[in-house]
Amino acid sequence: MRRPYKLLLIALTVALFTLATVGSAMAASGTLPPGGSVCDGPFFADGSSVSAVELTGHADGVVKWSIHQSADPVFANSHKVFKHHATDIDAFVFASSNPELFPGFFWGCAFNDGTTTVNVSDVSIGPPLN
Repeated sequence: MRRPYKLLLIALTVALFTLATVGSAMAASGTLPPGGSVCDGPFFADGSSVSAVELTGHADGVVKWSIHQSADPVFANSHKVFKHHATDIDAFVFASSNPELFPGFFWGCAFNDGTTTVNVSDVSIGPPLN
């Protein structure tokens, strides 16, 4: 009787690892007051089968877009490897130019460092779309 529970535990562990490896399936969105932020991730890129990460998103005002990287899936251990102020973003980090970042876990974030509320949508980090 204990065997089905053991198999279920193994299946759940594999499923969770797969989700962490593939990355977030849904983009992040939100209404950001001044000082507010929203992030998508973590997305794991090994540097070979996934040799780049792409951050995309849209805001109805200027926000600070950033890509963070860590060797483990803990955001608190991450460091910022890219930042840019804009309304729309489509930015890449390539393993060929930044081999020290791969393999690694990546997050894509929008931070409202302005003085008015901003709506952001479709904030997504993952493998390049094209």
